[in-house]
Amino acid sequence: MKRWFVLFLVGVVICCAVWSASAEPVKLAYKFTKGELDKYRSNISVTITTSSGPGKPSIPPIVVTMETVQQSRTLEVLPDGSAKVRVSHSISSVSVSGVPKGKTPAVPKQSFSLVYTMSPQGRITSVEGAQNLQKMFESAGLRNFDMSFLTNQMASYVLLPEEPIDIGSTWKQVIPLPLGWGEVSVESTLDSYGEKIWSQTAARISQKFTGRMDLGQVVRSLAGSMASTEKERQAASQITGTMDMNGTMTFLFAPELGKILKGSGQMWAEMTLNMPGAAVAQGAPSQMQMHMDMKCSITRFK
Repeated sequence: MKRWFVLFLVGVVICCAVWSASAEPVKLAYKFTKGELDKYRSNISVTITTSSGPGKPSIPPIVVTMETVQQSRTLEVLPDGSAKVRVSHSISSVSVSGVPKGKTPAVPKQSFSLVYTMSPQGRITSVEGAQNLQKMFESAGLRNFDMSFLTNQMASYVLLPEEPIDIGSTWKQVIPLPLGWGEVSVESTLDSYGEKIWSQTAARISQKFTGRMDLGQVVRSLAGSMASTEKERQAASQITGTMDMNGTMTFLFAPELGKILKGSGQMWAEMTLNMPGAAVAQGAPSQMQMHMDMKCSITRFK
């Protein structure tokens, strides 16, 4: 009986020790070493469904799948722990289905690189080389369209808190979309710490995000950058609409390594476009509604 009681006490002590260890605040921060190379593979699948309108034949969904590879080379580590990192993006494969024959858009399979200055929390403080991204979009038909505003969110997947946090803690950020298009609110939560993956102890971080985009602003910006006629630009200026977004992401982050190991999630968007009167008079629907379902994953590899 005494032996069982002793074993029971040992078990209680072990459980308390484990609980105490997991109850310690966790410091989450990106770590950089000069010369290191980090590689990530991302897979994205997007399904777009468009309403056909009353009495119209149904429109088949458009499905786009894409695989990209991101390589990050640390060029310099600064005294405050920030680093200059050269991030190269390349599109390794693209497939599009559901588009009428001969209408498939050309997606450039080319790579480009940018140099970021990134803080240990993942905040981007400067970007160099945005002209490389500009050339990529020009080859897809977007001329004179400043894409540099997109670069701030292309190197960091998770913005981390400044101080150590407890399991269950949340932190929030608001990401303004360019040119007054709208904003996205992100709420991150430290769900757990202690999960083992690839010999690393990982923190599980979940994200919930919601946002709204002004599609009228988007259409006008795109119309102004493409080789369209004045009549087409005037028609585009009369289009209004919104896109409401929500979604979830989960990341496994290794605090000792200071790197994201894996991530996956899904986003949904409901889009409504109100067409100009002139287009409606020529037979176009007064309103177009679209639903977008996007699934994505990211994995660190060597």
